Amino acid sequence: MQLELSVVSRAGARAVNEDAYGVWSAPSACFCVMSDGAGGHRGGQVASKMVVSRVLDWFRAAPACDPQSIGAALVAANDTLLSEQQRDAELADMHATAVVLAIDRERDVATWAHLGDSRLYRFREGRVALRTRDHSLAQQMIDTALERGRHRVRGGDVEGGAVGKHADSACDLDAAERELSVYRSTSCTS
Repeated sequence: MQLELSVVSRAGARAVNEDAYGVWSAPSACFCVMSDGAGGHRGGQVASKMVVSRVLDWFRAAPACDPQSIGAALVAANDTLLSEQQRDAELADMHATAVVLAIDRERDVATWAHLGDSRLYRFREGRVALRTRDHSLAQQMIDTALERGRHRVRGGDVEGGAVGKHADSACDLDAAERELSVYRSTSCTS
């Protein structure tokens, strides 16, 4: 299987781009990680780089494309950020979103997980499909029908879903797709 990857990142309305991205590839698999530091929180740029580094280190040690491995890699990144928050008081509030895409080249299967409001899209046959659902206050309001269109809620207000936010952060682990096409990960900036 031939994979072609490209990355486009911009700061949006922010003065600093806190996006980080990394890829690690083995003969049987490819692992892509995108993380966006939480805007307005000291250390967001540090957090996003730490998330990408820790997740890729996890897969270098154990290159498995199953949901449990992806979840474990995100838990390891979460633990790393929490440890760094304890070590350095200036980074006590840092956290970041994360999207992990694992492509099993032998089985032609993609598996992913995410935390926060960074998104994964699939491009296939000229159509775009969102593969993740935001962990944000805005999404919670939409889900509970409180958002009526009269009140603007910024999409980046993450409520509970971020790496480094809680010791017990949970991941959304979605079912794998058998037919691989083009996937794209984006971060949501206001």
